[in-house]
Amino acid sequence: MKTRNDARRGVSPARPRDFRAGGRLALACLGCLLLFASVPAAQAQSFDRLVVSDAKPGDLLGGRPGGGLLAVSGNRILVGKPLDDDACPPGPDKPICNSGAAYVFERHDGVWTEVAKLTAGRPTGRDWFGASVAIDGDRALIGAPFQDDAGTDAGTVYVFERIGGQWQEVDRLFASDSDPSDLFGDRRVILRGDLALVAAPQDSEANILAGAIYIFEFNGLNWNEIDKLTASDAGVADF
Repeated sequence: MKTRNDARRGVSPARPRDFRAGGRLALACLGCLLLFASVPAAQAQSFDRLVVSDAKPGDLLGGRPGGGLLAVSGNRILVGKPLDDDACPPGPDKPICNSGAAYVFERHDGVWTEVAKLTAGRPTGRDWFGASVAIDGDRALIGAPFQDDAGTDAGTVYVFERIGGQWQEVDRLFASDSDPSDLFGDRRVILRGDLALVAAPQDSEANILAGAIYIFEFNGLNWNEIDKLTASDAGVADF
C-alpha cells in the first residue's frame, strides 16, 4: 500500500517543475514561483516571480510530481505548500509536521502581491493541506489527503470563501464511502461555480488502488456528493 513516504519519493524542492494555468506557464522553484506570459518562444520573457512571505527550504511551494498545487482565477492565484509547518501544534514534531498551507496572490496594477495565507481550522501533523488547490472567484478548495478524520490517510477537502474581504474556512468535503489510505483530495481538485470534482487516487472500489473521482454540488446551503466516477477498465494501481 502506498505510504506518505511513497508519495514524497522523488520530490526535490530545488528542482524546477512547470505547470500550465490560466494561459500562463508557472515554474516552481525553491520557495517561489516564476510566472511567464503565454507568448511565442522567441518572445518569451519573465512575467513575474512570486515569493511567499515565510518561505523555507523544503516547503514544496507550488511544485510536486502530478501537479495540482497551483490554480488561477482572473487576477488571483492560489498556491499550495503542503509541507509548511507553521500551523502545527507545539511539540517535538513541529519542525517536520507538514500540516500544510496555501497562499492567495492578487494582481493589482500589474503587480502580484500575497494577500492571504490559508491553513486548516484544526491543523494536525502530516495532513499535507495544500496538496491540491482550486479557485473560482471568491471560493477555493484545498485538499489535505493525509487528514485522518474519516480514517487514517482517508483525506478531506476544505472549502474557503472570501467574505467581507477575508478568506474563511466554511466547510469540508468527505467521500461518503471513505476508507483509510484513499487520499481523497490528493493530486487534483476542480472547482467551477457550484460544482466540485475531487480525486481519490487510492480508492479501491473499481480495483486495488485504481482511484476515483467524486462530484459535489453546492445547493445554496450545503455541499452534497452527487456522484462517484470510476474507470470501466480500471486496473490495479492506476491511481
